[in-house]
Amino acid sequence: MTESILFRSVEIEGRVTNLRVEGGVIVAIGDDLPATDAEIIEGEGGALIPGLHDHHVHLLAMAARKSGVDLDPMRDATSVDRALGAAAISVDGDGWLRVTGYDEHHHGELSGARLDALAPRTKIRIQHRSGLAWFLSGAGLDAVGAETSGSTLFEQDTNGSLTGWLHRGDAWLATRVPQVAPSLAPVSRELASFGITGVTDATVEPGAGRLEILRSAVLSGDLVQELTILGAESAAELDGWAHLGPYKLLVDDVLGLDPDGLAQRITSVHAMGRAVAIHAVSRSETVTAVTALMLAGVREGDRIEHGSVLPADLDR
Repeated sequence: MTESILFRSVEIEGRVTNLRVEGGVIVAIGDDLPATDAEIIEGEGGALIPGLHDHHVHLLAMAARKSGVDLDPMRDATSVDRALGAAAISVDGDGWLRVTGYDEHHHGELSGARLDALAPRTKIRIQHRSGLAWFLSGAGLDAVGAETSGSTLFEQDTNGSLTGWLHRGDAWLATRVPQVAPSLAPVSRELASFGITGVTDATVEPGAGRLEILRSAVLSGDLVQELTILGAESAAELDGWAHLGPYKLLVDDVLGLDPDGLAQRITSVHAMGRAVAIHAVSRSETVTAVTALMLAGVREGDRIEHGSVLPADLDR
């Protein structure tokens, strides 16, 4: 039997009516459609629209955020301290407490002394709301060997001591902190509730481990959305379980701006028949991205991501 669905009392092009689908194809729209052998979905006057596609998400970060402590709703330092202290109690000796959404304007200054007073033996990593930096507790710094790592990503004070801040160090941190595969099912359900049937994961260089987590989620049905990935090197790496999107490139004020070098990378990506998606947030990063695109030439599908500051004089 052909699968039939009757959407009843849904808004289509400004009026409330019914719509029938058979085998995934719309076969009829009208007020008096038969409900025979059909699953009935009551629209209650809501709009019936095509599935939406979110073109910029970080699925694993979204899942991890749900399983850790999210500071975003908290408006003051007292609430943060209370939440961290309570969450630290449930962390076992080998585990980490993962915290996201830190905002210095609301949550107060982070310090090793502050975290040690709350949970002196707990390994805590707190992500800045920008996603560009982590703060590690004293136990966390010890666990990753920060003092002896030689990494230049760790911030130091005027005395040469580590402040706890790790800047642009996601890839480095991933090699030192055990990777736990978060369930993507809750994220997928939430996206579906918004009408999102397709997503593009925009993570830079996700690596084999993260790609395997995404692949498993797709094949198991935990992730029901159609998936496009920017960070994969080639379509062969995805083997049909996801689509290959533009190649993700990162422009970063802190790491240094090099329009000529970026243009060379764009040219090499274009030579593989692929567009680029360039992460650029600040004015200087945007200028660098636009300059590089002018030097390399633009391919259909090239884009600048985020664009928090898009100077009008660059629109040429």
